[in-house]
Amino acid sequence: SPALPHDAAAEAALGGGGGAGLRPAASYLSLIAPPGVHDVDVCEQNPTRVMFDACTPWSGASYWWHLNPVLDVTKRAVDIYYASLFAALRFAALAELPTAAAYPIALPLLGWFALRPAATAAEVWSGWMAPNMLQLQAIFAPLRWPLVVRVVRGVFGGGLRHEERTLHGRRIVLMQTEEAAAEWDARAAEAAAGGAPPPERPTVLFVPGGAFIADFEAADLFFLHRWVRQTDALVVYLTYDFAPQVPYPGPMLNVALAYRALREHKHDLGFRASPLAVVGLSAGGNLAMAALLAPLLLHHAPPPVVEALGGCDPVMPDAILLLCPVLNICRSPSPSRVVFASDVLLPQPLLKAFATAYDNDSDHWMVRDPIFSPVFAPDEALRQLPPTTILCGGLDPLLDDSVDFNTRIRRMGVPGELHIYRSLPHTFVSFPHWHILPEVESALAKSVQFLRAVCSAAPAAGVGGSATPPGGSDDPWKKPRSVGSQSFDSDD
Repeated sequence: SPALPHDAAAEAALGGGGGAGLRPAASYLSLIAPPGVHDVDVCEQNPTRVMFDACTPWSGASYWWHLNPVLDVTKRAVDIYYASLFAALRFAALAELPTAAAYPIALPLLGWFALRPAATAAEVWSGWMAPNMLQLQAIFAPLRWPLVVRVVRGVFGGGLRHEERTLHGRRIVLMQTEEAAAEWDARAAEAAAGGAPPPERPTVLFVPGGAFIADFEAADLFFLHRWVRQTDALVVYLTYDFAPQVPYPGPMLNVALAYRALREHKHDLGFRASPLAVVGLSAGGNLAMAALLAPLLLHHAPPPVVEALGGCDPVMPDAILLLCPVLNICRSPSPSRVVFASDVLLPQPLLKAFATAYDNDSDHWMVRDPIFSPVFAPDEALRQLPPTTILCGGLDPLLDDSVDFNTRIRRMGVPGELHIYRSLPHTFVSFPHWHILPEVESALAKSVQFLRAVCSAAPAAGVGGSATPPGGSDDPWKKPRSVGSQSFDSDD
């Protein structure tokens, strides 16, 4: 990585350049607000903070969702869907019916709430302010139903092969074109017949998001299919356990152990993943980054992590791509969390509830655990990361996570880019109808470009080595990076 430019004036303003304050080589960890007792103890909070925690406005205040017709329609649809299922689940519970009964009950309620925006607002806001994780899992569940996933594969996955397998006990889905599948099957058979190791093939390990409590496999397929078609890579969709049933560090260990099995070729999938890119979306970005850093941070790790990963050498992929990642799970409200507190997808009360579900309603987040919140990882661990690119929305409550993490890893010399798409909210790639928006198209094209560069690189030299930087003027490895290596994209 080229030397990072040094801005003496900026260093002096931040306290660097002298004996005190930040050293020029420091990654500015101390500038990220630390969690503290003021985040949980009302007696320690000022009135503004108390109001922020207790009085989240209804999403009607999220004016940014009304500036684009596509986002506006999405907001209305999401509100109506939430209101219908919140009401149906409450009725099913009162009538002592199974949760599955709520779905047919909700169908007529969709039309009823569509005509009553005030009732919709009241129902959804009530669900925000007293979130129930089991109810939210039921609301998200249709995007995981096998029938829905099969329909999406059948209608939109023409020419692609989806193969369900297991990797270190976790369900995975291998996605590839039929043409590539036939070619690689022949190579694997030839290697097996000759007693040679399985062939190396470009692989993308995808860790999905879902607020730690679910995943949205059917929705994710739309952009994953594009990656398969345009990169010729094998995409591996990895599933993991969900909170609150399995809290931290269980889901992270699911990802860590499956990743190591794939990277170290300890599986029977018939190929060796090289080059290998790891991609994490939203909560999956947290799990992916934590899984990669955990072997470097065992002195910070809880006992289950030490037991599972103790003695394991750090093994990095050839590249990392993070999409709208969750990298800071603490209760200290960053600027983006305050500004977008009434966001349709991640309002402040739900953000807090999802974090509570993942950390098992404990105060574990207050210890600044870098495996729980990778943004707090020490400099020496961040230096080990391979090329890392981050894509996020400018209207995302988690925007600050990406900006803070990007600042820290660029200070440590990690190559890559941060792209902020100004008019997009959280997980913009997961809404198929948003793909018509120019900014979403730009982000998807950027992700394809990055993955193509990784997959066209020479295979890594040994397990865990970094890929040889690919040629070409658009390669993410070749551009000099500064402390603020980021771009703001609008309609490009």
